[in-house]
Amino acid sequence: MPSAGGISSQFGMVDETTFGTAPTVTRFLEFSGETIEQTKERYESAGMRVGLRTHRSSQWVTGRVQVVGDLEFQWQQQGMGLMLKHMMGTIASTQPNVGSNPTVYEHKATVGQIDGKSFACQVAMAGVDGVQRAFTYAGCKIAKWDISIDNTGMLTFKPTIDGVSESSAVGMAAATYATNTFPLTWTGGTITLPGGATGNVTKFNLTGDNGLKLDRFFMAGQALSGTKKEQLEANLRVYSGTVDLEFGDLSAYNLFVNGTVGSMTAFFQGQQITSPYNFAVEITMPAVRFDGKSPDVTGPDIVMMSMPFVCLDDGSATTPVQIVYRTTDVTP
Repeated sequence: MPSAGGISSQFGMVDETTFGTAPTVTRFLEFSGETIEQTKERYESAGMRVGLRTHRSSQWVTGRVQVVGDLEFQWQQQGMGLMLKHMMGTIASTQPNVGSNPTVYEHKATVGQIDGKSFACQVAMAGVDGVQRAFTYAGCKIAKWDISIDNTGMLTFKPTIDGVSESSAVGMAAATYATNTFPLTWTGGTITLPGGATGNVTKFNLTGDNGLKLDRFFMAGQALSGTKKEQLEANLRVYSGTVDLEFGDLSAYNLFVNGTVGSMTAFFQGQQITSPYNFAVEITMPAVRFDGKSPDVTGPDIVMMSMPFVCLDDGSATTPVQIVYRTTDVTP
């Protein structure tokens, strides 16, 4: 019998063929936590009558049904490509050296169309009775996401999921995991600032907002009016983040003062696959602008700078954010 509580939980996902129809999940990822939940609006009648002291049991209806919440992962050396596809929109797979290193694959995610792409996911957990129960979510999109790391831990990925339905009637899928899962950590990280600026980086994060319209509810008959239609792109995407570093010279400070727009990369390397290739994630941002401020002295410790940035379109048809995932996974 499984142990009660979160230790016996599992997460799986799969591409949908038809939006809002959940196939059996096939990609299973180790996860640290989740807050995905279904909510149902209740509309109470405002009608008044003689002797009324509370709302009547027959005078309410169910309105909008929402599925929303966050997932948290420590970025693994295998299995994360499907998440990349849905957070960015476009992914292309290549082999850097198929002749000498046939087990090495690179999945390059770039900013592309999200409309028409959706996935289903399932979270299973054990109750205090030791029974595992599954909650399956259909019509899911990644509305927002965050990649972050500091000099104390793992590369963390937090997507915000928006879906259209929850079911507890779907059986729990049998989980199978990649054989070489291992998290990427800060010890394999390198942050390269624009224009040769220098600084000892202690923290990095990058967030994305996919600009989806999440409230597409319509009057479509009693059976369907509470169901949301596909979440479509309806606004500019926003990619932004923060780099924390020690104040050493004026080179990083001048990026902010001068409004310099330049390329920044964040590279996180894991274990070796075959020489010279390691498992890795490389984030390239070709046109970054820093919108920080002057450093402050807050006490006797090392002076630190926290530098917020935005990723821009440089006008050359280059994606404003590119993420290359090097792994042994043949497909994303």
